[in-house]
Amino acid sequence: AATVILPLDASQQVKDTAAVLVDCIREASGAELPVATMPPRDAATLCIGAPAVTSSYAPDLTDLDKDGFEILFPHEDTVWILGGSDWGTEFGVYEFLERYVGVRWLLPGEHGTDIPKQATIEAAGDNVRREPAFFSRLMSGWQGAAQSTWTRRMRMHGRVSFHHHEVVGAKMTT
Repeated sequence: AATVILPLDASQQVKDTAAVLVDCIREASGAELPVATMPPRDAATLCIGAPAVTSSYAPDLTDLDKDGFEILFPHEDTVWILGGSDWGTEFGVYEFLERYVGVRWLLPGEHGTDIPKQATIEAAGDNVRREPAFFSRLMSGWQGAAQSTWTRRMRMHGRVSFHHHEVVGAKMTT
C-alpha cells in the first residue's frame, strides 16, 4: 500500500489527476490509496507534483517542456511524478498508469478503457523523462466530455489557438 502525496497548493487539475490515479489503482488491484499533503512515516509514497519542501532530493526541472514530465524513483519506497506544468504532471500520471499499471485508453468513453486486474502493482526501474515531439497537439472536431477526456489521456494539449477565416470580397472577416 502507498499514499498519494499532493502539494499543499495543488491545483484542481492536479487533484483531479490524482483522483484518476487512485480510481485506476483501485480498479486494478482493489487497493484504496489515501491522498495526503504530507508523507506518512515509514510508508511508500507516490508524490504527484512539486516535491515536498522537506525532501532532500529536489530535481531540477527548469529545462523541462511545460507538457513534459519525469517519473523519478529517488528512494526504494518513493515515486515522484513531476511535470513542467500541471499539464506535464497530468501527462506523467497517465504515463505511470500505462507503464506500471497496464491501463490502456483505447477509445473515448467508459467502454474504451482497459484496466487489467492484478494483485500487486510494482513501480520501479530507471527514471523516465518525456517531452512532446510537437509543441501543440490536438485533434480538431472532437467534441464532448468523453472525447475531451480521451484526447487528454493521449497527451494532447492545444497550446496554440487559431481559427478559420473566410475571405469575402476584399475584406477579411472572422
